[in-house]
Amino acid sequence: MAFPSLSFELDDLVRHSAPIVPMIYDPDTKRHATYFPVDFDLDAQILMCAFEEEADDASSFIYKSPRPSKLTSKRVETVEAITPAQEIVNRYRAGLKVELDDSVDSVSSSGSSILQEDSSEDDFMDWDVEETPALPASPSSAPHIRFRRSRFDELAICRAEATNEMRRSGVDEEHPLVCPRAGCRETLTDVKALTYHLHMHDIRYDE
Repeated sequence: MAFPSLSFELDDLVRHSAPIVPMIYDPDTKRHATYFPVDFDLDAQILMCAFEEEADDASSFIYKSPRPSKLTSKRVETVEAITPAQEIVNRYRAGLKVELDDSVDSVSSSGSSILQEDSSEDDFMDWDVEETPALPASPSSAPHIRFRRSRFDELAICRAEATNEMRRSGVDEEHPLVCPRAGCRETLTDVKALTYHLHMHDIRYDE
């Protein structure tokens, strides 16, 4: 009686095994990784950095910027680059109160033109600085936000969602809250901040 060989049994096992299913993944999902070289030596890197710092401390080299033999006149004009919208964002991030205004008032950005003159008499630099406003100053120093009437209903819906999240978490309106939207775990300072955060989630690019 002949017995099947070992190679026949292995071939038969491979032939009747389940097919390999490729891994399905979302190409839009962000994936983060940290790469370390195979021969990475942390202790050696620390010693090398410490040695470089000691070498810098022991150096007696003093840098002296070059000075031109003859100074020439030049004009430098600088304009304040911050916009009213950026000022609103900075005040919001700093936790300052931002007034809401439905009027047609707009905040004008103001800049300054700085004129710098220098002379070469006696090889001595003499700066003459003159500051003039480039645009008329705004009557109000604090910027105002103008909401579209069509967004009031959506903002109220976001306020209700933020309030429900506050009650679910068992905290008050001044307590930090985590955004309940899927894929977003950002922590906001209070209910008001969460309301605006949810409202930005709902804004579409086609509006």
